[in-house]
Order: sequence, then structure tokens, then C-alpha cells
Amino acid sequence: MIPAIYYHLVYLLFISLISVIVFAAYPWASSLRPIRSNKNSVILNYILVAILILFIGYRDPNSRIFGDTAAYSLFYSRHFGEIFEFNWDVNNPLFDNLYRYMSSNIQDVSWFYLLISFIYFVGILYCCRKIFPNDTIAALIVYLAAFSTFSYATNGIKAGAAASLFLIALAVNDKKPKSFIIIALFLLFSIGFHHSMKVVVVAFIICKIIKKPQFFTLLWIICFFLAVFRVTFFQELFAGLGEDLDDEKIYSYLSGELIQESKLGLSGFRIDFILYSVVPIIVGWIGVYAKKINSEQYIFLLNLYTLVNAIWMTCMYVNFTNRIAYLSWLIYPIVLIYPFLREDWGENRYAVFKYVAYGHLAFTLFMSFIFYA
Repeated sequence: MIPAIYYHLVYLLFISLISVIVFAAYPWASSLRPIRSNKNSVILNYILVAILILFIGYRDPNSRIFGDTAAYSLFYSRHFGEIFEFNWDVNNPLFDNLYRYMSSNIQDVSWFYLLISFIYFVGILYCCRKIFPNDTIAALIVYLAAFSTFSYATNGIKAGAAASLFLIALAVNDKKPKSFIIIALFLLFSIGFHHSMKVVVVAFIICKIIKKPQFFTLLWIICFFLAVFRVTFFQELFAGLGEDLDDEKIYSYLSGELIQESKLGLSGFRIDFILYSVVPIIVGWIGVYAKKINSEQYIFLLNLYTLVNAIWMTCMYVNFTNRIAYLSWLIYPIVLIYPFLREDWGENRYAVFKYVAYGHLAFTLFMSFIFYA
């Protein structure tokens, strides 16, 4: 077993190596799609995801390096041998009951982490395959290289699994009756794993009704100035919601009762998070208004990201603000690369994609090895 202290390093080095290999197929100055065997690409996708499931699933379950993992393992051990009964009166019915069931019947906690890792990485792969059928491996690598991907595979695992289930719903993009049922089920599954996904699901519905990107961009700008002038009305509103839901963790985030443990979770005006978050919005405006992209799917994804990120800015001054920001960041890589891989960005669009993909990876490496070191 790899020592826990080296896990993140090994993950980043592995993803960086795979990135160089995959992105090498994309030219620096051409609009031509890389020629490759679809069969080999599919096999590579499955192999890569299988490696990550095993790598993350078999991490040290008791190491504090992995944040919440140690706490989950402790509570898991306390339920050994208990009689399991499904309980609806919990905050996260699917996750909480799955957790209790496995701890009552399967004593090795690694099986639980393997299952959660399976849900997490398979959901990401499914989304990348559905949205980027011709560039799945490249999209998958970009997602795996995202700033928050490793953290939500090992620390915020409940939110990470919920996000992955949401990605499956997001990827189903046709209007057949059967598809509506699948979308509804996975939206409910995501809420069942973590009720914070209610925010994203409500935003999903709003963006299906309101389709004007100008509206959501204006809202984002308004929320930005609310954050600048530290208007905390919405923060207090959401804190009250957390208290009503009897969720001590949400309430403590929003009411400022949790102790700050790292730069990542610091409260205050997060210019670093804002600069990171605004990139897909800028790319989106260039795509929609300069490149005249009018794809219904892309505009929906852009609107959804913009809306949820705007909601985060109204709560920027809370402790562990990254966990609220993640509600938008969970689709960050998809929104970022969509116009280059699926739309007519223009000449040399694959070369532009390559620059964006390397810049995206470089940001993660910078934040991991320098800014948060």
C-alpha cells in the first residue's frame, strides 16, 4: 500500500503523465481531429478508471491525510454487527442507509470505499463518453486533472458520489420519455446521496426554463458585487435552512462555527476562487457572442454553471467555502472544454483545446505544490 502522505503526489504525477501522452495526439497548429482507434480509446478509458477505483478505494481508511475518510471509518466500525433497518428519517437517505447497511453486514471498510470510488469514477466516465463521444479520453483526463477531483474522491466522498450521480443525469441529453425518467431518477439519487445537491437540481430545473445566458451572467455580476460589499443576507438565509434541516454540518459552515483548518477552507473574499471560477464564463461569452455558438446543450451547461457559481458567491464568507463552490465546480471541466471539442470554435480549435487543457492541469499543479503547500 502506498503511504497516505504520498497519495496525492502519486495521483497528480500519474494524471500529468497520462495527460502528456493523450494530449500529444492533439496538434499545436491544426483544426484536424487526432486520428485514433475508437476501440483502443474505449479500452484505455476502462483501464484508467479501473486503476483509479482500485487506487482510491484501497487507500488507508484510517489516515487523517484523507480528511473525512478517517471519520467515516471510525463510525463504520461502530456499527459492526448491528441489525440494519432502512431509515428515511436521515439527511441523506441513500448514502446514510448504504453506509449503515455495509457497516452492519460487511466488516471490511475498504469494500465501502471501493463502491463509492466506483460510483464516483464511473459517473465521470459516463458523462464524458456521452457528452464527448469522439474525445472521451481527453475529456476524462481534463476532468481527472481538475482542482477538486482528488479531494472529492478521498475527502468529501459523499458530495463527490452525489455529484457523479448528477453528472449521469446531466449527460442524458435527449427528449425521449425514457430519458426523462432516467434524468429524474439520477437527480433524485444525487440528492439521496447528499442533500446539498438540492441547490444544483433546482438550478438544473431553472436553467431548463430560462435559457438566456445574459440573464445568468447579469446575476453572476450582481452576486459578485454582493460578495465585494459583503452582503450576508443569503448566507444567513442558507444557514437558517441548514438549521431547519437539522444538519449540524451545513449550519456550522454557514454560521461560521467551524474552525478553519486550511487555506482551502478559509472564509473571506476568495479572489483566488473567483479568478478560477470565472474562466468558463469568459470562455462561454467568447463562444456564444464572438464565435456564435448556439448549441442548446452548451448554453444550458454554461447557464447551469453560472447560476450555481453565483449562488456560491452569496455564501463566500463562510467556513469551508470550497465545499459550496464545488456545487458549481463539479461541472467546471465539462463547461470549460465543451466549445473546443463539440462546437465550431474556429480554425485551430484542437490546438486551442490543447493549450486550455495544459493550462487547466498547470493550475492544479500550482495550487497543489505551491499555493497550498
